[in-house]
Amino acid sequence: MSDPTEQIISRVVSELAFLTPLKATGVPAPTDGQRAFKVQFSGNCRGELVVLFSSGLAEVIAVNMCGVETVSELQLGEIDEAACEVTNCMAGNLLPTLLGEHNEYSLAKPLAIAPPTEREKFSAIECTEGVIAVMIELEG
Repeated sequence: MSDPTEQIISRVVSELAFLTPLKATGVPAPTDGQRAFKVQFSGNCRGELVVLFSSGLAEVIAVNMCGVETVSELQLGEIDEAACEVTNCMAGNLLPTLLGEHNEYSLAKPLAIAPPTEREKFSAIECTEGVIAVMIELEG
């Protein structure tokens, strides 16, 4: 993967969520079970970063990050907490690389959102466990 966005997505999911990135891929079509989270940012520019998790991927990430064997062992809210942490880390790693490493950004708390239907602006990575896609949208 030569695209910096794809490299960063792969590194974050590998190091933080213990996933196995395989290759850049297209963004999956909307299906039941997909989850999406966004984090708004401000600084030299404003906008939001959206992370889309294919069906079942947020659950796999939560199991990996919480050190349990199955989804049934997770406590209430741990799937969303793990997905929010991945979203936050994506923002923390992507924003300086793509928008300038000498700029400072403030991040809002990540929020669960309905999976976006428009998918053209996402960069996606296929992992053994599923597909994760990220989009940055700037205001103005």
